[in-house]
Amino acid sequence: MNRYRHTLPALLMFVGMTAHANQDCYEMDIVLKAQLQALAEVAFPYAGDGVKNNRLNAEIKSFLKANANNDTWECAFPLASRKLNIFTSEDKKFRAYAWDDQQGGTMRYFGGLWQYRDDAGNTHIMDAHPEAEEPERWGNSGFVKALYTARLGEKGTAYWLIEVHPASSKITISTAIWLHIVNNKLEYAYLIDFDGRYGHEFRLDYDYFSIVENPVFYSKVPDFSYNDNRKEMRVPIVDYNDSRYSDGRMTDKEEIWRFNGQYFVPNE
Repeated sequence: MNRYRHTLPALLMFVGMTAHANQDCYEMDIVLKAQLQALAEVAFPYAGDGVKNNRLNAEIKSFLKANANNDTWECAFPLASRKLNIFTSEDKKFRAYAWDDQQGGTMRYFGGLWQYRDDAGNTHIMDAHPEAEEPERWGNSGFVKALYTARLGEKGTAYWLIEVHPASSKITISTAIWLHIVNNKLEYAYLIDFDGRYGHEFRLDYDYFSIVENPVFYSKVPDFSYNDNRKEMRVPIVDYNDSRYSDGRMTDKEEIWRFNGQYFVPNE
């Protein structure tokens, strides 16, 4: 008899019983799949129970936090990954988790966690975007699309996290943020030189139909990208002066930003 073949209620009971005990990858995968399935069944506010929704989102966070250890870096969670967005850095020192918290309509919200290793190799986990306001209501992550690892010499290793935030049936927000581990803590990395002002993030707001309705993008959708060999970021350009797309038209053009040894600056 396969001891992992639980019914959903039994699995959720199992979650509560084991939330503070480290599980192996397969056990965790089974539990996470059940949690995410249960969450999808109480999508709020249109079809579900807000109290139960909040509880299930909290349980997913608690379970991942309770089981964060050096072994979980090898866990791909193939069963849960249909609903659990997971990206791990090349050096396996940073990992981003994200999932739809089922509290949105055309605007989608995501719960998220960031896992990282300190200099001693110990594993830590924290809420994504710790500055997020009312994460129980508005989420604290976007849908993670990509994660790049940058080896920047004296600046150390940094991570470029690319997220998408569906803001309505047509408005989309894409963000690209730099992070690094400093003094054994994961922090934003202010590596972008905006003409003397140093930042950690690019944000693009645009009308998603400007992509859907443009045949140029049928084979490739524009997005942030990074080449570590060239130490080069590519950033899509949005046109905010096109009357057909008042919320921003995504173009097929891009800016190149190169690392000069200290900061990323526009290529000239």
